[in-house]
Amino acid sequence: MKSSAFLYPQKKAFTLLLLVLSMVGSIFSQDWELGSTKFPKGKGAPSLLLASANFRSPGGFRRIGGVDFQQVATPEVEFGSSVIEIIYNEKKPDGHRLIITLDNQKYNPYLADWQLKPVAEFAGSEYTSLVSLFGKRIDPSNSPIVYHPALINNLLGLRILQADMLLNDPYNYWRLPAKGGIEKTGLGESLPLSSNFTGPISQQEEYERIASMISFLINNAAADGNEFDSWIFTDYQEQVKFGIVCDTFYITGSPYFYFHKTDMTKYTDEIGAVLDEITQSNPQYDAKTDSVLKEITDYQQLCASYSDSLLVYSEMVNQIIEKYKGVSLKDRNLDEREIYIIGRRQDLEKNFTGLIDDLFDEIHGKQNAEILSQEELTNQLIQISPTNVQEELTFLMRNTFPELIQKINPAVYSAAVNTMRYAAFFRYVQRENPKNWETFLNEVEKISYQPSDIETPQYYLRPDNAPEGQE
Repeated sequence: MKSSAFLYPQKKAFTLLLLVLSMVGSIFSQDWELGSTKFPKGKGAPSLLLASANFRSPGGFRRIGGVDFQQVATPEVEFGSSVIEIIYNEKKPDGHRLIITLDNQKYNPYLADWQLKPVAEFAGSEYTSLVSLFGKRIDPSNSPIVYHPALINNLLGLRILQADMLLNDPYNYWRLPAKGGIEKTGLGESLPLSSNFTGPISQQEEYERIASMISFLINNAAADGNEFDSWIFTDYQEQVKFGIVCDTFYITGSPYFYFHKTDMTKYTDEIGAVLDEITQSNPQYDAKTDSVLKEITDYQQLCASYSDSLLVYSEMVNQIIEKYKGVSLKDRNLDEREIYIIGRRQDLEKNFTGLIDDLFDEIHGKQNAEILSQEELTNQLIQISPTNVQEELTFLMRNTFPELIQKINPAVYSAAVNTMRYAAFFRYVQRENPKNWETFLNEVEKISYQPSDIETPQYYLRPDNAPEGQE
């Protein structure tokens, strides 16, 4: 997803959008707020129904651009010959109603109903994407949010949305979303400010210090040649294992932020090759697309016309990054001037790239309409895979950042980890004992839980786009 807080190129990837849509008609009665971010009222957005993405193709990133959990768990060690079985026991206290039977022994892990029900419904579907901010834009001032149907209008959907957005603005997103200043929590959750920090520093200052660490690590990675176009919060290639230790059931594996950058040069070359084939097989194609090709030329010229101000501020930002190289994280305190320079540079880039993105979508929408008429060649186009994983940054996020993310917002991190792990485990049960799984899922669908009055936001509005009177 795009970030207003970090310095990296905006997402630009060619795409053939393959969404199966179902409409959601709820209108939420009051706006959610998360720090300075507004979630305004809006028309219902389509559900997110996407199977596992091709993580080597820009289309995969463009279609999801959010949260995707696709793994199937496996046992840490081989169990006996008995088949795994799970049941939902409504007579037990909330959080203790999931009963797992392995080798004729019963285990009772903690999983609250407000997580258990949507996670089971998600795992029982054929789709792996949970939340995305790449929905079809209806109002140009707002960015649409789309959810897997299992996450619509419940607390887990709200938590997974925030997991996707957490890196956008860690200075604000250590909080939980609120309506009228009231935050909603589920069973087993605690508010971020109840975390156990010790020492003379205040809790808010500690959150801001961690946010600064996260921001600076990402910005420095970009400065060192690890620029990225977008990320997905995912369990891709994560080994999810489950087992028993000291009579306690456990699941391993954690989600992480997977960064990528599209090799646009290679992609443009391969697009050109496909278009050449189309032109040869359909002589009228060239005439049809003359105007589109002119628009592409104009678009390329516009991309090259960054303003002098943007270049000046970019150089100043580079000087700031260079200044703090070699300085320990705790000593990297930006002064007001440096903060202003970074913010001003972001504003200039955003105003420019917003225009570029709109033109990009319009031009390539026209181009794709012609390409789609040539099915065989379109299939070749879909197979193009120029995406490069930003290995160093992804490794950093996978091995260093989880502890920081957990500290900055334990409620969001815990919900995301539980969703990833239990979705993978439930898929294993579904595969190994489908009859038991069907019975379990039928019982789970009857669950009602608190809080029950959550309406997941359908759009988000960044502060710099907010209409007058909404700041």
